[in-house]
Amino acid sequence: SFLVRYGLRALFGPDSKQYDMQDPSYLSVFGTGITSSQIVSLLLVAAFAVLCYVLIYRTKNGAQIRAFASNEDLARISGINPIRVAVLVWFLAGVVGGLAGVFTGTFALVDHEVGWDMILVLIMVVIIGGVGSVRGALIAGLAVGIFTSAISLWT
Repeated sequence: SFLVRYGLRALFGPDSKQYDMQDPSYLSVFGTGITSSQIVSLLLVAAFAVLCYVLIYRTKNGAQIRAFASNEDLARISGINPIRVAVLVWFLAGVVGGLAGVFTGTFALVDHEVGWDMILVLIMVVIIGGVGSVRGALIAGLAVGIFTSAISLWT
């Protein structure tokens, strides 16, 4: 990770970058300002979360992922190709990570260290939600997001 982080710094420079976006329209919700780009991002994230949930809990590939995560040896004996499942999981993780970076870049400056200040919060969400539980991670992520936003408004 250090190689990638500092490789990006060498490639793009140490200065923070910002997406070139149109000026968003502003709305007031419960006395708090929200932009049109935030609403679009929220809707896209919600749609992608539902898509991931459906993929993992309602498809054959999702059943294979869950079986492989639960008991690797039994999944292999049942005829599940572990390499294909691992590649699919890593692909999905890369897509989700990339989208997280894109959505983060719509609201903040981007540089080679973006996300490092969130690592402890991410680990906390996984622990609270339960390691290996997609439902738990979604619920815990939503709860932590609401909680941190409420504290930000309160202080």
